[in-house]
Amino acid sequence: MTPQPAAAKPRYNSWFVTVPLALGGLAFVFWFYRPTLSGIGELRAELELKQLALAEAVALPQKLRQVNQQLAETREFVATRRGGLEAPRLADVFGEITSIVSASGAKTTRLEPEPVVRMRCLNRVPVTLACEGSFPQVYRMLRRLEQMPHTIWIEDLHVTREAKEGAVVKCVLKLAMFTGQANFAEKAD
Repeated sequence: MTPQPAAAKPRYNSWFVTVPLALGGLAFVFWFYRPTLSGIGELRAELELKQLALAEAVALPQKLRQVNQQLAETREFVATRRGGLEAPRLADVFGEITSIVSASGAKTTRLEPEPVVRMRCLNRVPVTLACEGSFPQVYRMLRRLEQMPHTIWIEDLHVTREAKEGAVVKCVLKLAMFTGQANFAEKAD
């Protein structure tokens, strides 16, 4: 007895099946898989932006407390500055200025307030101050004027020597003093 050859297996070696399957796979990759990947990337970017917004929102209560504290400090400052120099106190300030001039050793020759200039939130009181004395005396007077606690600006300053060989100098100052207006804090709101 001789062994019989095994039955031949059918071969599926047809290009008619392989080529359409490969083309179908490539079509799936280009038309479905890649657009889905880019859509997923866009969704991830959007998710990251939303997570950043949430992280910033967590810090908002602390920022709000800081802003409210700054607002309270600003309102307190405005409330203390609201009055500024009132009209009755201007005479006291003028007295302080003349005492500063005399304490420095100089002599006041003119102290002349000019009409008040109304501004939006403040009043500006221009003042002309003229004095004479030695240069160190005038310097001490200027230094003490700058150290006054009031809001006073030196807008113009002229220092001239009286005579060529004299030790006396004349000083003419244009000062601007600022006073508050009523209801200043309410106008700022």
